Amino acid sequence: MKDLNSEIRVVTLFSSPTLDATDYSDYIDLASFPGWESIVFNVYQEMGTVGASNYITPTLIEASATPATNGSYSAVDSGDLIGSFSAALTTTAQDEQVGFARSDIDTRYLCVKLTETGTAIGNFVVTAILSFAREGVCSGESVTTGTVT
Repeated sequence: MKDLNSEIRVVTLFSSPTLDATDYSDYIDLASFPGWESIVFNVYQEMGTVGASNYITPTLIEASATPATNGSYSAVDSGDLIGSFSAALTTTAQDEQVGFARSDIDTRYLCVKLTETGTAIGNFVVTAILSFAREGVCSGESVTTGTVT
């Protein structure tokens, strides 16, 4: 771990104090980040009100084309994940969910769908950490993102 900054990129894909019934993070265009090995998606809910009837459920979704259109996305196949988002965020003690995508995933665009049940209150953040472990140094590389509507 000589220079961690040369091995990863961290991108904030969503940050909001409120949610709609269904919200989408920004997408990542994997074609803009050649040589990536894995992506860690972190969904975090901070200082809010969540419980059995007020919670969010994150889902990692993918699309091959038309990345700005939410109808073009579907859930990532479990075989393309290392682990998964384990459950809904239903308690403040369980304020974080992490999902991992593998480098052999056969898609171009990834994003996180946040589905709200009831009225979950708090600051919601989705980040992605992209790893270049296979290719080595990624200095100068940037990640293309965009909005899903």
